[in-house]
Amino acid sequence: MDRKTIIGGIVGAIVTLLFALGILYFMESVIKLMLSSISNVVISLLTILLAPMAGGFLAGLISPVKPLKAGLITGLTAGIFILIAWVVIMGFSYGTLLSGCMIVFVWVVLARLASGFAQSKKAS
Repeated sequence: MDRKTIIGGIVGAIVTLLFALGILYFMESVIKLMLSSISNVVISLLTILLAPMAGGFLAGLISPVKPLKAGLITGLTAGIFILIAWVVIMGFSYGTLLSGCMIVFVWVVLARLASGFAQSKKAS
């Protein structure tokens, strides 16, 4: 594995986490009065789906040789941080661990998918 792939994965993970926190902070400040469960679901889905795509795409741009591997590193690194925070905040139980593992899986898939979009088309 070359150096750009690892750096791209780590930078992508940092961007993923910052993007997720930025969306949550923005939505929290904009929609303070809307405390319905539907708005919470929309905000959560928006964060879960957009954050790993932003970080994975950036990782793919930084590592042009192996963008899919950089996306995998991005998704795993950011997902593991989210899993640890989720277990610490919610307490350890099998349900918490299983839902955290599902978030890790979704973030890995989405980050790897987005990093593939950063590949340049090769002329044949």
